Amino acid sequence: MLETIQCLHPPIADNGSDEIIWGPTPDGIFTTKSAFDVVSPPREDSHSAFFRVIWKWKGPERIRLFLWRVLHDSLMTNLARFERGLGPDSTCSICRQEEEDIIHVLRDYKFAKEVWSKIPGGATVSMSINGDFQSWIISNLTRNNQLTPNWSITFAFTLDSIWHRRNKLIFLNSILSVDQVVEEIRMRVDSFFAATSTGEAFMRTPLFSSDHWKCPPERFIKLNGDGAVTKDGYGSCGGVVRDSEGRFIIAFSKSLGRYSIIQSELWALLLGLRLIQNHHLGGQISIESDSKEAVKLIEEGCNRGHPCYDLVKAINDLTLYLSVFSYSYIAREANLVADKLARHRSRLEENMTIFHSPPSFILSLLVADNAVLI
Repeated sequence: MLETIQCLHPPIADNGSDEIIWGPTPDGIFTTKSAFDVVSPPREDSHSAFFRVIWKWKGPERIRLFLWRVLHDSLMTNLARFERGLGPDSTCSICRQEEEDIIHVLRDYKFAKEVWSKIPGGATVSMSINGDFQSWIISNLTRNNQLTPNWSITFAFTLDSIWHRRNKLIFLNSILSVDQVVEEIRMRVDSFFAATSTGEAFMRTPLFSSDHWKCPPERFIKLNGDGAVTKDGYGSCGGVVRDSEGRFIIAFSKSLGRYSIIQSELWALLLGLRLIQNHHLGGQISIESDSKEAVKLIEEGCNRGHPCYDLVKAINDLTLYLSVFSYSYIAREANLVADKLARHRSRLEENMTIFHSPPSFILSLLVADNAVLI
């Protein structure tokens, strides 16, 4: 105390009159925020901890926002709807036995447990019942070890796929099996890492080879799309749909007018999806593009000011009515059929050409793709 007093300078008349300063701020100037901090009780920092984990998570923006909603218990489960007066019952619409809250849908329901048991590194997830749900989410988002590299990405994509499977079953009566959901998760994770080329945290060897075309799983169909732009700025696009045996189903080519290459790539995927819908091709759909930017835009979305906003929104809106389970980036060498279809169009031809049988100019490429499969 004595040393503190000795360090104080004695008052000097030449220094002017005394002034009142506000101690809680560094500059001594009063602010309402600092006053609020003084009178408010110490705040829990759990939300700030959640915030830091979510916004440091290295994944697509759409999934990050989904995780934020999960942690804030804002998903419209039957319990949430019932508590808000929007539904007559809080019971799970699928099992009809237990109350449907977030933890029931994403972890404790029988279907969710089976999915977690088949995800590499997820066998013990459904048994992690100690602590609250938020702590369970945070611990898995921050969990990484040699046995489960990049687990936080796989974990988040699994939550998202389980939630969307629930919604498709309830609102669209679209049924996906456990194996189909697991395959969806695998391909979404692989697609994410293949489309992301920066940062050591994103680097890993994909579970699939992207230097040649591969058949989709059994009972699935695959859409390959591509775009092209001429030297004078005219865009075109094309795409082909094949089944799990590599057999040709349908293809198309279309001139687009003046578009950028990324817009042409997105047009290819949108028109391909519309073709699948209009021809009732059914089945689960895998989509491949040799444009990393197109895949990233669809996975992460973009703001309204982005030149591709309308195309991205139309694609994502359409997937709500189709059983699309993955968007994957592949090398150009694995997308040669779609590339040929995209470059086939003349800018003077306005209507889309639909091929119900393989046109002659892609026959050799189809044969080459199938030869690699043997």
